[in-house]
Amino acid sequence: GIAYQARKTVRTDGTTSVDPWRQQVEPDGFVSPEDVMAARSEHLKYVKNAFENCDIFVFTLGLTEAWVSQVDGTVFPLAPGVVAGEFDKEKFKFINFNVDQTAKEMSEFLTKLKKVNENVKCVLTVSPVPLIATYENQHVLTANTYSKSVLRVVGEMMTQRFDWVDYFPSYEIITGGYSAGMYYEQDFREINPIGVSHAMRCFFRHYIENPDENTGNDFVFEPGENGNKSAVICDEAVMEAARK
Repeated sequence: GIAYQARKTVRTDGTTSVDPWRQQVEPDGFVSPEDVMAARSEHLKYVKNAFENCDIFVFTLGLTEAWVSQVDGTVFPLAPGVVAGEFDKEKFKFINFNVDQTAKEMSEFLTKLKKVNENVKCVLTVSPVPLIATYENQHVLTANTYSKSVLRVVGEMMTQRFDWVDYFPSYEIITGGYSAGMYYEQDFREINPIGVSHAMRCFFRHYIENPDENTGNDFVFEPGENGNKSAVICDEAVMEAARK
């Protein structure tokens, strides 16, 4: 079903093709729909292996805004037409998932994960990186508060619903008022090495058995080659660029 859906919804842009669910995975696009399918199959092979064999599954809740096909209900992280293809308002609509919708989807995923890996345990976090753009007709600060609130509530709901799921408060560690914003880079969005190190020290202290007193102290975040943070591409950043 997944393979068929990918072939059916692939968008073409000139001589390149784009995977609708991983629109930025190949910046220059794929040569053909067949190449999209081959890359997707290879990716899903590793995803399947991870789900079936991992001991601890760590998942970060990051966004509530998405786009939905009005034809078959398929959900896309970016609006078709932003990276490639064309947007058709008769076929796609914007959605900002609420608590009930997000909790339903997360609960179904966790239930299925446990079925394929009965020994798995899960650690949930919420991304402390704020939204840089929103499709809602409101200021991004307001949209960010809504999104993070929904995700944080759902994280808590999952820990209460499943005894094998825990929540690690990296969001609170980074965004807490006591830090006075010192854990963010000058753009007030990216997390700096000091903030990452603090969060990881806390993680090692509470989740690693018999940790050394220095465990995590030397943890340093490497943003990419030559320290270039622009190499990390966020979907909402691309959306913001497309609207300008």
